[in-house]
Amino acid sequence: MGTKRYIIKNQRTPSGFTIVELLIVVVVIAILAAITIVAYNGVTKRAAESAMQAGIKQVGTSIGVYKLDNSVYPSSLATLGIDQSLYSNKDALWAYTTTGDTFCLSTGSKTSSAIFHISDSNGAPTTGLCGDHTVGMLSSPTSPPTTTPPVASYPTRDGYTNTSTSAVGNDTEFLIGSIPTGSWMMIVYSTNNASATPAVPSGWTTLLPKYTTNSMYTLIIGKIKQAGDANQQIITSGGTSYEAYSNSVLLWGSGSDAVSSWIVGAPGNRASNATSTTTVTPTITTTVAKSLVLSIALERTSATETNYTSLTGATPWIWIPQLTSTGNTNRQQTIAIGYEEKDTPGVSPVMTVTYPNVQATNGMGIKVAIPPSS
Repeated sequence: MGTKRYIIKNQRTPSGFTIVELLIVVVVIAILAAITIVAYNGVTKRAAESAMQAGIKQVGTSIGVYKLDNSVYPSSLATLGIDQSLYSNKDALWAYTTTGDTFCLSTGSKTSSAIFHISDSNGAPTTGLCGDHTVGMLSSPTSPPTTTPPVASYPTRDGYTNTSTSAVGNDTEFLIGSIPTGSWMMIVYSTNNASATPAVPSGWTTLLPKYTTNSMYTLIIGKIKQAGDANQQIITSGGTSYEAYSNSVLLWGSGSDAVSSWIVGAPGNRASNATSTTTVTPTITTTVAKSLVLSIALERTSATETNYTSLTGATPWIWIPQLTSTGNTNRQQTIAIGYEEKDTPGVSPVMTVTYPNVQATNGMGIKVAIPPSS
């Protein structure tokens, strides 16, 4: 028999990667990816900030040209057509104030947290807001801002002044010179002088005409501050001893359109009974998201009330006690103001103010909704 020979070839299987080697490769790839992303983000951020600085310089140049042609700076960016032909970046956000002879311009972006500003005295883009601007003042020229940061799109509550301590004869004086152009302003005025028929200052809109609650009379007016508005605004008396029997407060903030877009609720009288509470009723229904709702409660009292004992249904903002001064001992009105930021349209709850003393019928309340800039 023949011998069978079997030839067995030496077959070698290629070795695979070990787990350690695979992990090293993955880590290296992740590090390279992270470096690439960081570098890209850095480049993108610098590009966005460069575009913002170029844009604000471009707008600043147009503001300067307008001044040369008209001897005053433009009253608003809308005068320059900023939302159409001047600057095409629709992510840009702006805040602009002017006295006519000076201006300051801030810019932000819906996609960046960077903010820059320029002014009549410094045309180089500088980091941060103008001194009299707030983040809430930044708004889009074409539509309400929708992202945060940097935009807080609620109308802001920048300040208030108890103005009844300043008077001209029997009239009441309101000083608005320090309030930035474009700010919303509201005056809540109350008196117990039945003979007074108040005359509203020029350019103001009457939100609540002289409203009677027993022996208390209330007037509420509003305005958007305009460049060139006189510092001194006066509610003129139609009677005698007008200012001596009055109390009032001037409120202001930014980020709202014309007063005609505000919603004014129906005034509500306090029930005619011996009670120490004033409830702001009826409620008010807002129709625009991000509205600021002010709840205003007034009380006439013959007793000293240095503060309320509680305020519910709103966040407290302002308490104006009744005032007395030499020769003027009859200022018997107190003013309490709360606020609510309505994220979505809907009904705003009642606000109830409880006072230290019991009064019968001299209480009233009202709500005013201020929508954001459109």
